[in-house]
Amino acid sequence: MKLGMVKLNELIENEFEGEAYILLQIHDEFVFEVKANRAEEFREKACYILRNAASLETTLDVHDSIGVNLSELK
Repeated sequence: MKLGMVKLNELIENEFEGEAYILLQIHDEFVFEVKANRAEEFREKACYILRNAASLETTLDVHDSIGVNLSELK
């Protein structure tokens, strides 16, 4: 999770400055605030980063959702 968070922060700094923010990290979940017009692009890149954050014998599974508020996330 820490390695993923570091890489996601780099993504935000390099490609989404002022358009995406890490709001919460709870156990194995991240919550971001992202401008609506860049949300899908951010989702694709963030999922790729998290799936490939570490080289392991097993694959990492990433679940994602987009919503206007936390109650819409599943």
